[in-house]
Amino acid sequence: MRTAEQVLRFGASGIAYSREPPAWLPTAIASSALRVTLEVSAARTQKRRWARIFTLSGNSHRSNLSIGQDGSDLIVHVRSPETDLSGKPGHVIDGVFAQPGWHRIELNVLPRLLTVTVDGREVLRQPLPPEPLSNWSPEYRLAIGNKL
Repeated sequence: MRTAEQVLRFGASGIAYSREPPAWLPTAIASSALRVTLEVSAARTQKRRWARIFTLSGNSHRSNLSIGQDGSDLIVHVRSPETDLSGKPGHVIDGVFAQPGWHRIELNVLPRLLTVTVDGREVLRQPLPPEPLSNWSPEYRLAIGNKL
C-alpha cells in the first residue's frame, strides 16, 4: 500500500516487483557503476533469518544485488566476477537496525570500489574488480520486500 507520505508499506510479508528489468540496468552494467539509496524502517523481529529489502534478482538463488536484514544486521550481496551467482560471500554490517526508526542506506558500486553508508557514516569500503558488474544479468527484475 502506498501512503499519502509516499511510503510503500507492506501489511504482511510480501513483495513489490517490476514487471520488466529496470530500464537503467544495461547502463549500470556497461559502466560498472550503480548508486542505490534507500530509506528503511526495518522489522524489529523476523520470522525468517534473512529478509530481503531490495534486490535485483532472477530468483532466490540468483541475484545481481541484494540488500537485506538479518536480525539487527544489514546484509549486502553484490554479484561480481569474484562471487557466486547470488553475490556470496556477502558483507555483514553489524547493528544497523539495532536502533528503531528510519535509516538511510546508500550503496555505491564503482569500478574497483564498493561503499556502503548508513545514516551518513561509511560502514563498508571494499575493493572490487575493474568491471565489477560485468557478469550481471540484464534480465533480472527489481524487487522490494521479502517474498520472491
